[in-house]
Amino acid sequence: MKNFCLCLLIVLTFASSAFTQTIIFSNEFQSFEISYPESWKLSEYITEEVAFAAYNPMSPTPAYHETVNIKVLNTYSDDLRICAKATAEMLRERLSGFELIQTEETSSGGNHMIILEYTHFIPKSTNVKKKIKLRSRTCIILKDNKEYMITYTADKRAFNHSFEDFRRMVQTFRFIFKLNA
Repeated sequence: MKNFCLCLLIVLTFASSAFTQTIIFSNEFQSFEISYPESWKLSEYITEEVAFAAYNPMSPTPAYHETVNIKVLNTYSDDLRICAKATAEMLRERLSGFELIQTEETSSGGNHMIILEYTHFIPKSTNVKKKIKLRSRTCIILKDNKEYMITYTADKRAFNHSFEDFRRMVQTFRFIFKLNA
C-alpha cells in the first residue's frame, strides 16, 4: 500500500509539472496578469481589444493551433448574467455556425465568472482548404466597467489536448493595480 501511494504521488507530481514552467504576462494598461506555459508562444496579435493572445505550437491538428486570448471590452452593465447573455448574442452574430453547448456560473482564481462553451466554424477560404469545426470556452469576468473575456479555442477534435493548460491559465488570471507615476 505504501508503494502504491508513493507511485500515485509521483504520477500526480509529474502530471501537474507540465504547467510548472510558466511565463507571467502583465498588461498594465488593462490591469491584469496571467501565467501561460513556457511551451506556448505569445502571439503578435495584441491590440487595444485583444489584450493577450498565445497559442500552442505543438497542437495535434496542423490546420488550427489551440489558442487562448483575452479581450477587454467596455460594458454597459455591472450584472454578469446580462453581460454573458449579450456576449452570447454577439458571438452568435459574428461566428459562422455558432452553437451554444453550455453556460456555467462559477469562480476560479478568486474571480466570479460565467463560462460559455460553444462550437463554430472557420469557413473555407484561400488559407483554409475545408471548413473547420472549432470548440471554444469563454470565461467572462467583470471589473471596473470592463468585460474580460478569456477564450480558449481549438479544433473540435483536439479541444481536450490543451484544455488543462487553459484551466490553469484562468486560475492564474488576476487583476493588478496601476501605479500612478
